[in-house]
Amino acid sequence: MTKRTLVYFSVDAKQLPFAIVALSVLKELTSSNKYGLIFTGKLNKTDRQLVKENFDLYYEAEELNNVLIDSHISAAAYLRYDVFSIWKNFDAYLYMDADTLAINSIDIIFEQYKHCSLCMVREHSLIKLPIQRKFQFTNYYNTGVILMKSSFLKQFNFQDFLAFHNENINLIKFHDQCTFNAYLFNKGMDVYDLNTKYNYLSKNFLRSHDKVDPVIIHFNALLGKPWQFFCIHPMRNVWRRWSQKVFSKSIWELGSLLNFRGILKNVLYQD
Repeated sequence: MTKRTLVYFSVDAKQLPFAIVALSVLKELTSSNKYGLIFTGKLNKTDRQLVKENFDLYYEAEELNNVLIDSHISAAAYLRYDVFSIWKNFDAYLYMDADTLAINSIDIIFEQYKHCSLCMVREHSLIKLPIQRKFQFTNYYNTGVILMKSSFLKQFNFQDFLAFHNENINLIKFHDQCTFNAYLFNKGMDVYDLNTKYNYLSKNFLRSHDKVDPVIIHFNALLGKPWQFFCIHPMRNVWRRWSQKVFSKSIWELGSLLNFRGILKNVLYQD
């Protein structure tokens, strides 16, 4: 029997153009998946038409209250974990951040990890985060790309996850990512290591000894975002060419030149 797979994003209005760029690249490289969008806030008429034209499925979610957000992370980040309550008729779910870019087809990921219920790329840090110190766990995973099977999602309780977040909110540095890592450990849920090429973080481009052929590039904060003027990521122009192709114009924002907090957090807590 053919397995049904969903690739999805979870964004607000600010992140929507970036998700559409990422989706457009995926569609060029693959054709066998369904594509979904979880959206927080209200879609205006123009954006709703844009979503309908690009995504197979979309869901307008209500804003979450009492979750840790800032100018970079919105409440939409937390709703990535509630996908099973929205769409139950899939066997495998691949979540991707809006600041990702596929370089090769992602189809192989579903076959390669067909026996794993939850897969993420492991982070490596020299400094333990506060939430790690409290719960005494070592393995810490990046949630920019998450492969989840229905078997995992059936046992994952989203409301319990939010309650856990609120109980530990003063210990959280990286929003939903810290919460998800600690929650999984606390509940004894297994995580399988996803090959780094499926969530190729910015820091990997700085390591001459850690070169692989990426499948999904993740423009996390260390080198800036490609839609920001202040970006030194070596793949920034690839993303910019795609954004020009998709929207027939360049997408820009001032970026982190005036806001170093995100970069500093990544430098401090990564090796």
